[in-house]
Amino acid sequence: MKVSLKFKELPVIKFCCLTVSDGSSYAYTSLSLAEKEVQELGEHLRPYVHLQNLNLSKNDIRNIEEVIHLEFLLSINASTNSIKDITFLKNYPESLQYLQVSVIVCNV
Repeated sequence: MKVSLKFKELPVIKFCCLTVSDGSSYAYTSLSLAEKEVQELGEHLRPYVHLQNLNLSKNDIRNIEEVIHLEFLLSINASTNSIKDITFLKNYPESLQYLQVSVIVCNV
């Protein structure tokens, strides 16, 4: 059974947002999808271009290449998934230029 990431269907998603001082707008800066049985990201993260911290740990994700669209990403935790290949990081050196911490351990 293939489960796609759909924010409205997930029971608990932890978002943190940054608001402009006058309260006129906001941007989500942190997202935790840890232990949500996510198998693929699809294009669902693309609207959240200002994400700085992303936790995808303890799922069954096979491909995280979609994160290249998150140009302000500072940290990602994708540990304990099914990721086999992260060569996309070499293929898109201009993407994720601010990434400082990435945890991609315990993947098969």
